[in-house]
Amino acid sequence: MSAGRTLVGAALVALGAIFLLDAAGVIEGGNLIGKWWPGLLIALGVLQAWGEKRISAVAVVLVIGGLLLLAVSTGLLGATAWAVTWPIIVVLAGAWLLSGWGRQRRGASEDPEFSRLSAFNSVKVSSRAASLRRAALTAVFGKLRLDLTGARLDPAGARVSATSVFGHIDVIVPEGWAVEVKGLPIAGAWDDTVSRRGVGPHSPRLAVHVLAVIGGVEVKHKPRWG
Repeated sequence: MSAGRTLVGAALVALGAIFLLDAAGVIEGGNLIGKWWPGLLIALGVLQAWGEKRISAVAVVLVIGGLLLLAVSTGLLGATAWAVTWPIIVVLAGAWLLSGWGRQRRGASEDPEFSRLSAFNSVKVSSRAASLRRAALTAVFGKLRLDLTGARLDPAGARVSATSVFGHIDVIVPEGWAVEVKGLPIAGAWDDTVSRRGVGPHSPRLAVHVLAVIGGVEVKHKPRWG
């Protein structure tokens, strides 16, 4: 299972458990969520660093911002901390935009298995793998584009896990591949426009598993004009 699906699944399980305990009168769900929701930002930052195998500016902003918000929401910085915290967040957001941290980042991968996360930014990655087996993609309030036209699939087939939460993911595949797309849209959608023309029993096989939570995933061919 991809890290993105693990995060979304864990968040949904935790949210459901909190509401059940709230209905049973064990805890006050709204108060608990109000205090600990910044933990999701911290988790996203950790996933960003893990997926890119480096500590990027986006990961740093997510972790530091999440920790700051968590300190405020839990009351660690005092009751008047919001008055100071929000201006700091606005300054950080402005510096982020001016520095170009949120601009589209491009990269290539030759690994047979890899993962990519787009959180509040745009990521474009091209696979040049000689025997691709698995790719895990996660877009959270961001856009991610995976180009597989330069990749070769493992003889046993390959799998792409695409998790979009308030984001969008494009998976570009070459013609002639046997592509199977399955998905679970939760107030989201996925679209499969791949041509099956010329596909046979010996064609490279790719399975795309989609989880779209108020987001979108599109599996398609590269436009002939671009």
